[in-house]
Amino acid sequence: MTVELVLAPARETLAADLGDAEEWGAYERALREVLGEVLEEAAGSLTVDSLIVNEPLPERFAWLHNGASLDVPTALDLAVGMAAGTGPYCALRTPDGLELVSGWDGAIHLFLPARREIRLSPGQDAVLRLEWRDPPTELPQDAPLITAVADEAFWAAVREAALSAAPRPALLAERWAYGDLGLRWFIVTPDNVQDLARTVRPRSLLSVVAGPDLDPDPAELEDGFTDAVVADLSFRVADRALSRRRAVVPDADGIVRGRWEDETA
Repeated sequence: MTVELVLAPARETLAADLGDAEEWGAYERALREVLGEVLEEAAGSLTVDSLIVNEPLPERFAWLHNGASLDVPTALDLAVGMAAGTGPYCALRTPDGLELVSGWDGAIHLFLPARREIRLSPGQDAVLRLEWRDPPTELPQDAPLITAVADEAFWAAVREAALSAAPRPALLAERWAYGDLGLRWFIVTPDNVQDLARTVRPRSLLSVVAGPDLDPDPAELEDGFTDAVVADLSFRVADRALSRRRAVVPDADGIVRGRWEDETA
């Protein structure tokens, strides 16, 4: 049974001012010490999931992507940045079921396979508090995950979409992270499909739009739309069009590990 451990500021001023608080340095040190102990004992490497990119990633984290493997020091740097309100924001997971996410009040939430003993030193408990939470008796119903694989058959269908759309363009959307900057667009031609297959990142969600309407009916956009800018073209693509042909890029071993909810189900 999964349990939740919350590591949070012990004082309201820390929770309110985050990294700008006078005592943030002491809280950060305590957070690193306690969190580091838990992560060092976790089984397996830490991987990035549910990455959010609303602004350019800082240079030291420019390599981040879903599925990236992290050592504990790097994971601690990410966790502290999320707690301080500076980001980048993501979830961290281990194969044995540990999950780390951040709150909006300087807290770090750890989901663990079982409780474990954690003791705070007198200096740590002045700035850091621990709270164990049992899982709710009724779990919320999550949307099903998209399971289609961006395999050879998918890319063959992408090529056919480009052929059938001509002379209008066919577009490929690569959702490699959540957020405004987590989406890349490509124009698809029958000749560049293999290049695109090598360009997209593992664990990305791909959507194919064949022959998008350059002047869509406003009614088509009522349920949501996404702005697409690629080369010198600009479109408004209805979200329903993005959901018609989708697949997740597998890892190098052919297994799909990217987690994208099917919100149309």
